[in-house]
Amino acid sequence: MDAMRPCPFSHTDGRRFIYKGKECMHMNKERQLRILMTLLLVLAVLLTCGSLTADAGAAMLPKPAQRAYVVDTANMVSAEDAAQINAIGAELRDRTTAEIVVVTIPTLDGADIDTYANELFRGWGIGNAQMDNGVLLLIAKEDRTFRIEVGYGLEGEITDGRSGELLDAMGERFRTQDYSGAILEAYQKLAVHAYHAAETEPPASLDEPLGLFAYVFLGIFGLCVCIVFFYYGLVLLSFLWTMLRDLLCFLSSGVIDLPVWDISSLHGSSDGSSSSDSDYGGGSSGGGGSSGRW
Repeated sequence: MDAMRPCPFSHTDGRRFIYKGKECMHMNKERQLRILMTLLLVLAVLLTCGSLTADAGAAMLPKPAQRAYVVDTANMVSAEDAAQINAIGAELRDRTTAEIVVVTIPTLDGADIDTYANELFRGWGIGNAQMDNGVLLLIAKEDRTFRIEVGYGLEGEITDGRSGELLDAMGERFRTQDYSGAILEAYQKLAVHAYHAAETEPPASLDEPLGLFAYVFLGIFGLCVCIVFFYYGLVLLSFLWTMLRDLLCFLSSGVIDLPVWDISSLHGSSDGSSSSDSDYGGGSSGGGGSSGRW
């Protein structure tokens, strides 16, 4: 049991300690210092690696000095579409306090887009602070990636499923390099959802136009309806004509003897010289008037 007791570190020669015949090596101050320095160096390396990992990726964009609803650093939006986006965003904010911002960057430089979008969203403070009704559409052009970041207040309306559908539609147009039009269309749809979340009627300018597929579908559907009505109309007319013809044949067959009255017997005899009040006065025409064609 004595072997389990700790060394009492009673000093003998400045370097060694004796406990019941067993020798305990004394760690001098120089060795302790070396171990401490090694531990500090390892800690510094770990902290440096963590810092480099955290700083990896594109630098966070600074918040604009003035409110802007499109920050196009990757040159993906035309001037006309950017002006329209800013107008839509300003009206949306005035009527609902919601804010939708489009940000395009050339690349994330390896950063995670979810993290980048969330930090940018929070750093800029998009949306009303009390209502959390902001939306960020982030696009990294060279990385061919994008994200819709939604504030808590709009998550019930702009669900993940709806956000995914918007991105899918954008992706189809992006593959044809129709960047500006796709971004504008997505912004309009997001604005409509924000209006719905605020129980506010969207402006008429945001009415979604029908696509080519919809027009083709409606045209084919209308043609089918016309053909069906025309066919059944002919069938109905044929049936009515058959019924009428059969009725006329039945009446003319003599099966039903219709009474015929001689109306001349109602007036008695006449010698042909009696006058009638229905006769005209006997006047004549001198040939005046004109004739024409059309």
